[in-house]
Amino acid sequence: MADTIHKKIIDQLKAKVQLAKVVNGYVTNVGNNVYHQSPAPLTDLELPACNILDRTTQFDPGALSATHQHACRMEVDIEIYAAGDNALSDVYAAIGDIIKAIGTDRQLGGNATNIRLNEYTTQTEYTDQTIASSVLNFTIEFFINLFDPQNQ
Repeated sequence: MADTIHKKIIDQLKAKVQLAKVVNGYVTNVGNNVYHQSPAPLTDLELPACNILDRTTQFDPGALSATHQHACRMEVDIEIYAAGDNALSDVYAAIGDIIKAIGTDRQLGGNATNIRLNEYTTQTEYTDQTIASSVLNFTIEFFINLFDPQNQ
C-alpha cells in the first residue's frame, strides 16, 4: 500500500529535522533524536531531542484547483527538549537549527506547497536539573485529490 500524502509530509518533515547535526554544519545535534507522536516522556539520555506532533488538518472545500484538488492546511508542532546547565541556550540553538533545516526544502520533497513558522514558545523548569523546552508551530499547505483515499 502506498503512503498517503499526510504520511509523506510527516516523513519529509522528520527527515529535514534529522539533518540538524553538527556534522552537517548545524550548531546542535538535535537531529540525532527526532520522534513522531512519541507517547512516552523522553529520558535524559535522549536529550537534546524533538518530537513532531501533527495536530489538525483543515480542508478548504471551496478552494479547488484546476485539477480538482482540495487545498489543505496541516498544523504541526515540534517540541524541543534539552537538559543541563545550558538547557535554555541549547533549546534556542536547536530552534535555529530546526528552522534552518526545514528551510532547505519548504515543499517537503514536492509533497507540500509551503511551510511556514507561525510561532514558538519556550519554558524552563528547575527540579534536580534544569530542563528547557520549546514548541514551534508550523502550518504546512498542500493539495489532495478529491475522494482519493490514497492521497489523503
